[in-house]
Amino acid sequence: MRPLNILIAEDNEDDAFILTHALKSAGLPNPVFICRDGQEAVDYLKGIGSFADRAKYPLPALLILDIKMPRLSGLEVLCWVRSYPACAVTPAIILTSSAHPKDVAEAFKNGVNAYFLKPRTPDEMRDLLQLIHKFWAASVLPPLPTGAN
Repeated sequence: MRPLNILIAEDNEDDAFILTHALKSAGLPNPVFICRDGQEAVDYLKGIGSFADRAKYPLPALLILDIKMPRLSGLEVLCWVRSYPACAVTPAIILTSSAHPKDVAEAFKNGVNAYFLKPRTPDEMRDLLQLIHKFWAASVLPPLPTGAN
């Protein structure tokens, strides 16, 4: 399987740790970048501020977004991503605790590729991330834009 650069937008430090640990324990060869809120994720994707160095902060091949985040929610980030040419076709996944039907409908209305509830255990998280990685690594994806800012 090919490695995929993954950008995770997750404001909960415990959940971010569980996600990165689950990716490592699954043996997935992914460079992972964590943003602590929605605005930081947008800044990363724009390549501005501390994220200006694309060699250090490459555009991701996969986005994993929490919904409930400060400054910009995951749904707001998703809307922005779908309108920003450099990221418009980047696969985006919602990984959240919210099973609220309104959140699910809004996510799909705004172009999410998949919506998952956060698993309850680290083992379930590892298994889910392996499934997600296997699916996207086997998928034919559009090329990432080069030099996009």
